[in-house]
Parts: sequence; structure tokens; C-alpha cells
Amino acid sequence: MEQKITRPALRYVGSKFRISDWIIKHFPSHDCYVEPYGGAAAVLLRKNRSLLEVYNDMDEEVVNFFRVLREKPVELIEALRWTPYALREWECAQKVEPELDVVERARRFYIRSWMGIAGPTAQCNTGWRRQKMISKVNGRPKMVAAARLFMNVDSLYQVAERWRGVQIECGEAIEVIERYDTPNTLFYVDPPYLAETRGKRSKAAYRYEMDEDQHRELAMVLREIKGMALISGYPSALYDELYGDWVYRDKWVRVNGAGSALERLWLSPAAVEKQVQRLLI
Repeated sequence: MEQKITRPALRYVGSKFRISDWIIKHFPSHDCYVEPYGGAAAVLLRKNRSLLEVYNDMDEEVVNFFRVLREKPVELIEALRWTPYALREWECAQKVEPELDVVERARRFYIRSWMGIAGPTAQCNTGWRRQKMISKVNGRPKMVAAARLFMNVDSLYQVAERWRGVQIECGEAIEVIERYDTPNTLFYVDPPYLAETRGKRSKAAYRYEMDEDQHRELAMVLREIKGMALISGYPSALYDELYGDWVYRDKWVRVNGAGSALERLWLSPAAVEKQVQRLLI
């Protein structure tokens, strides 16, 4: 059995790494596992392998990062190992030039993820993660210095190993859902959250946002699939309308340091039925 990954590959807005075990425990049995809005793949990296696994994201930069990590792990990780935690490196990483090779693009993406305040997909410049001190409780540090988090690149070898055998797509989420839909497919759906449910710091957090019409279209598709779906989000009037008849589970999570938010996980009727069948066997 593979050793469980204990460190996320990326700092990423909306990452579910901290609550991945809670999400995974609600998964029904399945043969094919699909993340249509893959992002940092926090749940995929933590779950046991399925017979078929598909990762998709529209953002070519995060897709490039994971593809390079899988196909050229030594080249990328060693380049990151000797990258200093420096303001100038972070400033240079903001530039994504067409002539860059894929490894350098991936290196810069990782820099934006771990050195930036808002993460690699932010559509506004919120600055470099500069630290002046480390707070302590009872003489012990409350947090790990940002520079030390950045330098911990050896964990990426384990991530690269987990990516072996995963199909990587880069396209529209709904097209991917329709392409891989079977009765034994489980879709874990983690779309950009509704703007009105997010804090001010997250208003420009995604390269590709979703408006209300797109959330409605997604719900319509998920209601028609042959497979099973779990969808993450914050409680909202719109989602009460779209998924009001679905079973859901709630969990309070920490966000933005000392803040908290209520994460909701909706389970499609097919997913609930499969879980019930498993309990009866």
C-alpha cells in the first residue's frame, strides 16, 4: 500500500487538503474517479487509487505543473531545491512568457503558489509572503516559516509517484463529466465557489470564475448523469434551490488564519444509494 501523502503539492485557493479525509469517507464504491475541477488535486492525492482516475482543470498552468511533475520529477524538483526564497524570484515568477520551457513554467507556478500571499491563480497582486517573526505558544512555534515550507520539496517525489496512472485533461468541466459518465463513475465536483459566499480576499482568487448561469448548468448536468456525484460548496440560497433534495453533510473549517467557514458536501441520490447498498452487504 502506498504511503499517504501528508503535505499538499501546492498552496491553492479552496484547497480541501485539510478536510480530505472527511470528504473521502463519504465516497461510495466506484471504478472510475473524476475531478472535473481538479485544482491542486488535494483529494485525489489523499484517496486510495481507483481503477481509473481522471484529473481535469481549465487552467493550463496548474495542468502543466502536474504533468511536468509526473513526467520530469527530478528535473523540476532539483530546480526548485536550488531556488532561493527571494522577493526577486517571486517577482520574476509573475511573468509567464510563451517561450518558457515547460519545466521553467512549472517552477514559476510553484513559486507563485508557495511564495505568494494569494496563491498561484490570483488575478490581483497581493504580494510576497514576507515574515518578520514567528509567534510561539508555550515556547513552541505556532507555524512553520514560509521559507521552510517552500524548501520542503522532497515531498514532491511522493506526489509524482501518486500521479502515475492518472489521466490528465485540460478542458471544460462539463465536457469531461459527460465524457466519463458511467454508472460506476464517481465525480468529486469542487467548482469555484459563488462569489457572494467568499470573503474579500477571495474575490479575485480564480483564473476562471463561474457565474450563476454556469452553476445552474452544472447542476442540470449533475442531475442527469448515470454516475454518482459529490459537490463541495458553501451554503447559499442558489445551492438550496439547485441541490435542495440532495443529502448533505456540514463541517466547520478554518480559513484565512483565525477565521472559519461552514463547508457543505452534497451527495447525489445515486451516491447515497450506493452507500446504503454497501452497508447492507
